[in-house]
Amino acid sequence: MQAPGDMSRDKGSFLTHLILYILAVKVVIFMVDPTVMFFIDDSTRYLDTAVSSYIPPDRSFLYGFMIRWLTHLCRSLTILVFFQVLCSAVTAVLAGYLLNRFLSVKKNISIAFAVVCAFAPVQVLYERYVMTETVSLMLFAVYVTAAFFYLRKPGVKTLLVMSLAGVFLIAFRLSYLPCVLCGAVIVPCIAFFNRSNEELRDNGWNQGSIKTFSIRRAGISFLYMVISCLLTYGLHSAYKTINGRLSSKPPAYQYCDGYHLLASWAPLLKKEDFADPRIAGYTQQYFYYRLEDRYERMNHRWADYGLIYYIHHMYDSRVKANKIAHDTAMNILRRDPLGVMRLAWESYMDYWDIGMLKNTLMGDRSTRSFPEGLMEILKSNYHMNGEGLASKKTFTNQYFLNAIPWYLIIFSLPVIIALSIIMDKGRHTIFLSLLGFFAILILINSTTLVHRNTMRFFHPDEWITVIFLGVLYDRIMARGLARAMYERLQISKRFITARYRKTMP
Repeated sequence: MQAPGDMSRDKGSFLTHLILYILAVKVVIFMVDPTVMFFIDDSTRYLDTAVSSYIPPDRSFLYGFMIRWLTHLCRSLTILVFFQVLCSAVTAVLAGYLLNRFLSVKKNISIAFAVVCAFAPVQVLYERYVMTETVSLMLFAVYVTAAFFYLRKPGVKTLLVMSLAGVFLIAFRLSYLPCVLCGAVIVPCIAFFNRSNEELRDNGWNQGSIKTFSIRRAGISFLYMVISCLLTYGLHSAYKTINGRLSSKPPAYQYCDGYHLLASWAPLLKKEDFADPRIAGYTQQYFYYRLEDRYERMNHRWADYGLIYYIHHMYDSRVKANKIAHDTAMNILRRDPLGVMRLAWESYMDYWDIGMLKNTLMGDRSTRSFPEGLMEILKSNYHMNGEGLASKKTFTNQYFLNAIPWYLIIFSLPVIIALSIIMDKGRHTIFLSLLGFFAILILINSTTLVHRNTMRFFHPDEWITVIFLGVLYDRIMARGLARAMYERLQISKRFITARYRKTMP
């Protein structure tokens, strides 16, 4: 039996090796490609916040302030990229830590898949972009880690850490909101099942003791769920209040969610769905872009003479226009929920079209020329010339564009989740089920609430994919399936060789 001191040293050694490997990979990639990159519209708004305290109505203001704090002394965006590389390193380390600590994956396999995570193309690309993706993914990894700790040993302190990580997460990227809100309820609920009745019997508990224990624990789980919901409600209310005061508007997560929803479901829009009779008269003849064409949703959201353009200009208040758009979108959902599901399925299947996927990757790459406003911000505030930067070929963006087989693996994540749970044989079902639930929520969000397909929305699912692949590989190796398959291949090879030699003249 291993002594407690030896176990502690083993854990420390594992973490030390894990951190050193990940830092080595990240530093080498950073030295090869330290280029700062920009996604024109989003990056411009974040930099506006950094230099002028502008509060965007539909994006994170906290990220802009973070840029200001990081670049206050050096006036260089390279320090932002380096910081994001470190955030990405933390994300990869947490992937390896979760694999070993909670999912019982062997240490060398955990380290190997953490290194795979450090090399993941979507993660590596967005480390270099002035975008919220990298920081928000790190916070999501912290959120999942806190949730796993809670499942292992429920406690109010862990709930508080999880709730704080959740509110900072949505402050950087609101698309994680479904995970955070559902997690506040689901995590305390499923913690109830962390110890099965069979385990209790094995430890000498009788039927009456098990029943009493289960009732007591159900009450405690309910209490923790209430505390979790109250913490989440209080912290999110505080965030909305801060956002409202900074924006001089009523408290809200943001002020364009209705625009986003309506544009996403524009192909399903009917005259009777309009929430305001004044705009119910708008039909296809008023719009420059076809409503029925799902590939025009991007134009209906952002372009002049699209659906949102008309609604936005009908009202003197963005808040009111956004509410009308939101109510109209909800009318679509109530009238045609199957249509929304069909639209999401069609968007998902578009990812499997290699030609469309290549166009999607080019769109994510963002090769449009920089507008004058962005060029001026870079020149006057960061001593940087953006000339030709949009079309510059770098190691990371070429790696991103050519990693199509990896993306097909990510799109297969539901199958990988199912196989991992089956191969695990119920040993870590609670942890795997929670992570799988978050993965499916992100997948739904990436196909249901979009104007165009983008790998950006699969960024967190890339991290989850690496974890499930690590579990699946570990279970396959543990059951000896890999060796059995190899031996079978060797036998088949010898058999074919022998038959071939017999047929030779």
